[in-house]
Amino acid sequence: KISKIVLERNAAPYIYGRDGSTLNKIGVASQCDVFMREGDIEVDIGGDDAHRKAAETYIHFVGRQRLGPVKITEDEMRSCKHITLLRVPSRLKGFIVGVKAKTLRILESSTGTVMFFGSVEKTPDDGENEEDNEYLFILS
Repeated sequence: KISKIVLERNAAPYIYGRDGSTLNKIGVASQCDVFMREGDIEVDIGGDDAHRKAAETYIHFVGRQRLGPVKITEDEMRSCKHITLLRVPSRLKGFIVGVKAKTLRILESSTGTVMFFGSVEKTPDDGENEEDNEYLFILS
């Protein structure tokens, strides 16, 4: 099966990445065929239902990064079965990301995942402060 999603014009280059690199990472992590012509706003996703849904979710999360820090709701967390959260102390984030995000990109390519830092939106009475709520999101 093939599904098609239409991106916002200003989000499309971000999702596509340099020479299609971001789109390729999404395809590998979601185990789908993901295709988009450079400069286009339509993405074709081929694969079984569960993997196509994962690819659509990954595209959505990656697109949100361009707007600032990513916050994912608890409902989004429950609906995404292929996501792992790793709490990383703020003082160690630089080691994981590396210079110009090179270390993070090496980790992604060697594990077939998409990774980014973000937080989970919590209710105000959950007792966690914002720094305690920051994670490395691993999409696979």
